[in-house]
Amino acid sequence: MKKTLHLLLAGFITISVMGQAANMKIVGNSDKKFQGIQNNLLLQNKTNTSKINQLKSATIEKQRLDSIVTEGWDENLSQWEISDKDVYKYDANGLNTLLFRYEWDETTGQLETYDKEEFSYYENGTPETAANYYWNASTSAWIGTSKNKYTFNASGKLTKSLSFDWDQIGNEWDTTYKIQLIYDTILNMTYYNGFELNENTNTWDTANKTINTYDTVGNITKNISYSWETDQWITSYLMETYYDEMGNDTMQMSSWWHPIDSMLHYSSKVLSSYDDKGNQVLSVEYDWDINDSLWISYNKTESTYDAIGNQILCSEYSWNETDSIWVPENIDQNTYDYSYSYNDIFWPYYYYGITEIFSGNIPTQTYSYRYNDTDWIKNEKTTYFYSIHGVSSLPNIISENEIKVFPNPAKDYVTFNLEGSFSDLNLEIFDVQGRKVIDQIIENNTPVSVQNLSNGLYMFKLTHNGSVSTGKMVVKQ
Repeated sequence: MKKTLHLLLAGFITISVMGQAANMKIVGNSDKKFQGIQNNLLLQNKTNTSKINQLKSATIEKQRLDSIVTEGWDENLSQWEISDKDVYKYDANGLNTLLFRYEWDETTGQLETYDKEEFSYYENGTPETAANYYWNASTSAWIGTSKNKYTFNASGKLTKSLSFDWDQIGNEWDTTYKIQLIYDTILNMTYYNGFELNENTNTWDTANKTINTYDTVGNITKNISYSWETDQWITSYLMETYYDEMGNDTMQMSSWWHPIDSMLHYSSKVLSSYDDKGNQVLSVEYDWDINDSLWISYNKTESTYDAIGNQILCSEYSWNETDSIWVPENIDQNTYDYSYSYNDIFWPYYYYGITEIFSGNIPTQTYSYRYNDTDWIKNEKTTYFYSIHGVSSLPNIISENEIKVFPNPAKDYVTFNLEGSFSDLNLEIFDVQGRKVIDQIIENNTPVSVQNLSNGLYMFKLTHNGSVSTGKMVVKQ
């Protein structure tokens, strides 16, 4: 298991220096977290800033991403059903310190936490540690699983990463893996070494390495990975990238080492094209057919953008070899808040460095559809919730943990129960579009009618003598 995790980390480094994956989509689920943090920590050498850093901020207020809620479409009930939620917490400087993940539990009828991550930072705001924990329901305790610690040089480049696993017997973090990175005089990451800790000798054993080469303008052109086996380096992977005159990567081609003939063999390639603004509008993925010695296409992604460069539509197709046609598979439709640009937001830890995904304004919702041979069917909806940074740092904030909302989902009435004695609570409820649907004064533990509300997700805000608390609730008639 440790070796697998180490290989994955090495793979993320490879991806980070190669730039973003060919199929750019809005990241709505934290399972895609490594696209962000690895691009930031391992500092991809080509960063597209033309569409973001030059975009003027439309507001003075600084926002932060508080949560991402995912809902699936229930065809039997013809309504959206919440499936999972990610909740982000920040310090006073806007740095993401906690991430809680929740999944909908059909048994309890509510969202249950199952995973969390804790993050710490150096004084200059660069990440120092990231630790992962899972929730043990039987013991009602968080159990550590893995942790990473990062070291940077004076130029802000990552120079070392240490990986740890949690030892439940010794009740401590055990060092397991180390990566060291080297840069050239213009700060291109040219070389890194991976080492595994030998538990018997307590020394570092060489595990793998990667060597990168670049063109004259700093675009990475070749990425070669090696593994250390029987006292020698064995080539394991090669990625070659080609660019147009604008610096857009138009082709990425990978090859894997085959031990049988001790040669590199083609594995896959991606061909991409762009519009005149540098937005990727088409990518086609291929696998290499070793028997017929030819490339076989299998996936195509088409994207459209608004005038600012926000991706508003992303369509995926699969190749039907029998009929020699592209068959529709999925469509993602994205909406944005044009009042805020990317730079107006405090992004969570894993979103740092994703400069090509959020290309202009901040996303508000993503609707996903799947094709069922004749028509497009609703599949998934992702909603992004933001707030003005600093609200949670107001004095006398009522903790979310002190509020019990029941029933949730609510049908006719919902009750807000706060620990302690509270009266004259100002309750405000908003729908996912930000429209206020309820505004009234309530008493603690008093039922509030939601009979006139449509099914769906809502946000509530409770105010009492300057104290503020916000949360989420679901109405299901």
